[in-house]
Amino acid sequence: MKNIELIKNVTDSLLLVCDGARSKDESGFNKPDSDTVRKSYPDMITIAPLLLKYKTQIIYMGFDYDKLKIAVSEVQKDYTTNWNMHVVGFGKHSKSTYADMAENEGGYLSWMVQNFDDHGDGRWIAANAVLSNLPIPDSNDKKQNRTANEEKPKVHIRITKDKKNISIKSHFAAKDVCRSLSMRRWVNGVWISPISIIDEVYNVFNKVSDSFDLTYSSSFKDALVSHSETVGKSDKASSDFEVVNFGNGNEMFPFQKAGVEFIESIGGNGMIADQMGLGKTIQSLGYIGLHPELRPVVIVCPASLKYNWEREAGVWLENNDTIEIIKGGKVKPLTGDIIIINYDILKKWLNTLKKFEPRILIFDESHSIKNQKSARSKAAAELSKSVPHKLLLTGTPVLNRPAELWNQLQIIDPFEYPDNRFFQWHKRFTNATENRYGWDFSGSSNLDGLAASLKTIMIRRTKDQVLKELPAKQRTSFFIEIDNKKEYMTAKRDLQEWLSEQEHDGKSDRTLSVEHLTRIEYLRQIAVKGKMKEVIKFIKTFLEGGEKLVVFAIHKKVINIIMGEFERCAVKIDGSVSTEKRQEAVDSFQNDDKVKLFVGNIKAAGVGITLTAASNVAFVELPWTPAELEQAEDRCHRIGQKKAVGIHYLLAKNTIDATMAAMVERKRSIISEITSDTNSLKYDLFGDGN
Repeated sequence: MKNIELIKNVTDSLLLVCDGARSKDESGFNKPDSDTVRKSYPDMITIAPLLLKYKTQIIYMGFDYDKLKIAVSEVQKDYTTNWNMHVVGFGKHSKSTYADMAENEGGYLSWMVQNFDDHGDGRWIAANAVLSNLPIPDSNDKKQNRTANEEKPKVHIRITKDKKNISIKSHFAAKDVCRSLSMRRWVNGVWISPISIIDEVYNVFNKVSDSFDLTYSSSFKDALVSHSETVGKSDKASSDFEVVNFGNGNEMFPFQKAGVEFIESIGGNGMIADQMGLGKTIQSLGYIGLHPELRPVVIVCPASLKYNWEREAGVWLENNDTIEIIKGGKVKPLTGDIIIINYDILKKWLNTLKKFEPRILIFDESHSIKNQKSARSKAAAELSKSVPHKLLLTGTPVLNRPAELWNQLQIIDPFEYPDNRFFQWHKRFTNATENRYGWDFSGSSNLDGLAASLKTIMIRRTKDQVLKELPAKQRTSFFIEIDNKKEYMTAKRDLQEWLSEQEHDGKSDRTLSVEHLTRIEYLRQIAVKGKMKEVIKFIKTFLEGGEKLVVFAIHKKVINIIMGEFERCAVKIDGSVSTEKRQEAVDSFQNDDKVKLFVGNIKAAGVGITLTAASNVAFVELPWTPAELEQAEDRCHRIGQKKAVGIHYLLAKNTIDATMAAMVERKRSIISEITSDTNSLKYDLFGDGN
């Protein structure tokens, strides 16, 4: 009786100040609890578990909270033996006892068990005691003995009409099995789970099949087979899948064909998460080429990659699509078949893009939209709502924690990942915990289950998996729009005027040559100056993927700008670094996981050192000769390197920067012909038009 007396005193004290959360918080019971307490009163055994959530108020009122916890624990034990004497205390049956409910409203009790918390809620304990066939006062002998004679509890599993979910209609006896599923909801008398966990559903129920009368619909069986086939395709590292209307004579690698096959098999809504350098751009263009009827196409990417997309589309697509690059400025109607826009201006163009009604939407470097609260993420989500086919490309779908996946998954398939599954998904995969500031989703949990659920929506291969298919070196050019065009064009005109004047000047060829090179070098430096912001963005994006990177430049000013941005994770070698310090820099880069970036002058660091800790090299400035270029490339491509080396040329578009790159490539092609070197490219890397 002391326990009941303590519980009653606490309840009365909270009721005295209770306003049902109508005017302010921290004043008695909240609205739902207030209703339950008033209807249940004076049934203290029903009320007891509700008190524990009001710890702050209870202590403030002078009660011993620890004693209250013990009292609540003691009285809860009565539910399993004395449940029949307690009233339900809420809803249309608020005045009924559980004994009445057992005889007349068994279905309602089943609903209570499915919906109330099983960790201390007295209503759940009482309802569960009834449904667990504890002694029930019942004059009907047949009813009293039904458990011994009834058949196995029935469970029927099928696919919903929208083909997005699994419906599990089950006897209450299967509640614990259903609750064990990683993602499930109770909706209108059935359990609903997303189709992405169909393997889990099948395996969970198959383990307990002896305990239930278990049936699967034909739609479920078909979906299970289809799911298995899709998972198989997501694991493929090679395929002979035919990609029609595509290539212009260029051949995809077998693993790239497998990527297109996977995207085609899931209806063009998924993620290509291959490691950087494996051709995610080409694979997504392969899907575009397969479907010339799906126009227009919108491609959203970082600004530094817009011209790379334009070039790759021109190389691979055979449909004569018109390509339109949005450069900012005034918003205007769109006319192209393929629209390329950067994330920075997506919000500004959102309404125009929505009216354009794209059929395919591609987000390159999609980890850029991992944060639901950012303006670009909100614009991306809004644009994607009405687009039937969405592809996300990223080498790093998760930079730090699983929570970064949610926004990307919602964009791909909002039906599979709706808002009402947010908490369930995060509790399952982020080890979500609640603290004084709210919910913390920064952790991780059940990673094997997460990986399995992604098999139907994502394909990922690493360089190690497809190494045999890759050439020793893969060269890629990235064309960058400079941000100082006026300054560059003025310097270019000055150079052209000077060249015109020299035709009638009497200076020696040697003198002219030196001055000519000086003026060209000045123009090159202006071009480099105009691309540095995008160069920094490129490096940041790359390093977010977790791999190491080697960056080469020529001028000390350029090297210092890069080091200024990345000094905490970078080392450098240029003319100012002593011999001893150079070896320390190399050793740090090779052996220290925290050192992610090596920045070197092409002459000072382009020979004699080994940088095989990285398999990617980026050039911000180019030397005059292909020999110097290849020597620098070979700091990573040498004995000890176990991966194909990706080489990235960061070039200022429509400037002397790109013209010089084309010149170096032509020299390399001539040398390759003479020496029978098969390492030259199959198509012009730089092109005269850039």
